[in-house]
Amino acid sequence: MDFYDDSGLNVDTILTPGGMMPSDMANVNSNLRDSFFLFFDLLVVSLISASLWKLEFNDTTLISVFLLGILVVSATSKSKIFGILASIFSFLIFDYLFAEPLYSLQINDKGYLVTFVIVIFTSLFVNNQLTHFKEHLKKSADLAVHAEQERLQTILLRSISHDIRTPLTTISGNASILLDNSYVLDDEKKRKLYIAIYNDSLWLNGLVENILSITQIEDGKMRLNLQAELLSEVIDEALKHIAVKTDKHFIGINVTDELLMVVMDLRLILQVIINIVENAIKYTPPGTEIVITAKCLDQKAIVEIADNGNGIPDDRKECVFDMFHSESNVWGDNRRGLGLGLALCKAILTAHGEKIYVRDNMPQGAIFGFTLKAVEVNFDE
Repeated sequence: MDFYDDSGLNVDTILTPGGMMPSDMANVNSNLRDSFFLFFDLLVVSLISASLWKLEFNDTTLISVFLLGILVVSATSKSKIFGILASIFSFLIFDYLFAEPLYSLQINDKGYLVTFVIVIFTSLFVNNQLTHFKEHLKKSADLAVHAEQERLQTILLRSISHDIRTPLTTISGNASILLDNSYVLDDEKKRKLYIAIYNDSLWLNGLVENILSITQIEDGKMRLNLQAELLSEVIDEALKHIAVKTDKHFIGINVTDELLMVVMDLRLILQVIINIVENAIKYTPPGTEIVITAKCLDQKAIVEIADNGNGIPDDRKECVFDMFHSESNVWGDNRRGLGLGLALCKAILTAHGEKIYVRDNMPQGAIFGFTLKAVEVNFDE
């Protein structure tokens, strides 16, 4: 199995099979949906009016029913044309089915024409007002999103300045010691300094990868490269790239089906497993057992990473996947972290159409789990 490279996420201009841009296809789909709803609305209104007509309700009641149907179409459709079409077809249906002479488009009562004109202007007015209202809501939402983005950027900059300073200081300090005192240090002390520099550089590299990945996912600039992968091999590959120390933790693997195949973007799911395992290592005491299990249930692969540490309080379970949420690291190297690892996991699995969750491990500890689509592969073919 090839491990992913460091080229970053693919950002391409995506065209539909017909050569249309996604925005154009969205407009086509919207018009088709509005057309279907117009037909459905007219059918329902006609059936209701026919029932009322058999019960000998007067024309005013029937006209009110058609008017309500027109207002519903005007309110739900994006284009004014559907409100106008609803008015025209409603008038024709009413005149043909319920106005004398029946089953004829002949108009004997000129009051119907006046009503028809009023209904058209009413539908246009309603559609226009609703359009302005939707635009106002969109502007308000855009302002809220912009304010939230600025808030997150401020938090990110503050967190970076706070959390990156420690490993950078350690790297520069250890490098300075090696440069100035290399000739008086024995090999064992040099090795410890080299390991410290290496571990801090890995931590920084993982942090940058998480920042870049979650930024591009949140911006929608990601195209999944979905392929069927052997889950047991994916887990093995992920454990080879754990950046934090694991010599004081016991990591086990329990895959019930060694031939379980799942659909995934390999690079991204590797990152999910790496982030969750590293999270378990960082926030649990030495000697903690971490077990990765995988099984298939109802055509879903369920992957769970369990530890027997101190667990997560119930009031914090809902926010552990939020961006910039970070628990206190009392067992590790006092790096608080930016709180991006689990948020990235959630974003990746959401992009896959799957879910991630956390629950208590009995008798103690926490279990982080996620689902993926399982596929059947016939190895005899």
